[in-house]
Parts: sequence; C-alpha cells; structure tokens
Amino acid sequence: MKQRKALNRFGPVTTKWIETRHAWIQANATKTGTWTCYLRIAPNCPGTLTTETLTLDHIKSRSRNPELRFEMSNLAPCCAPCNERKGSRDLLEI
Repeated sequence: MKQRKALNRFGPVTTKWIETRHAWIQANATKTGTWTCYLRIAPNCPGTLTTETLTLDHIKSRSRNPELRFEMSNLAPCCAPCNERKGSRDLLEI
C-alpha cells in the first residue's frame, strides 16, 4: 500500500501569521503569563487573557494598511469578543 504525502493545511500567509503571533508572545511575555485586553469594549470581555484566549488585534487595520499585517508594533493583546466588535475599524473610529 502506498503512503500518502501529508497535506500542508496552511498557506504561506497563515504560516507567517503563526510565526508572528509566536514571536509577539515571546517578545511580550509577562511574569504571570497573562495579558490584559487593551480594548475592553465588549460586554463579555474577560479582561485577562491567557495564551489560549489571546488574540492579537491590528491597531491600524490590515485592510487599510496591508504593509503592517506582520508588524509587531501594530499588534495589541485583545480578547476575541472585543476584536470581533472592533472589526476592521481603526481605534479612532470606535
């Protein structure tokens, strides 16, 4: 029986994002291993984030500033509900 070749389920952009997220976490590690959601705009915002609940928000939207997509200085810790609520708007639009 022939062995199947493993499929790469991630494209180059997804792979680059995973690497960027990992690098951001390493560069912004805290003593407690948690971060605080910088937006706090969703009613169900947990406030404190772990590695599992952490999403990274693009401060300047990636749709309007695609060159900043992987720029670590444009990323901030955020919970999923707040990140979803902000959407592709910039901070000044909220």
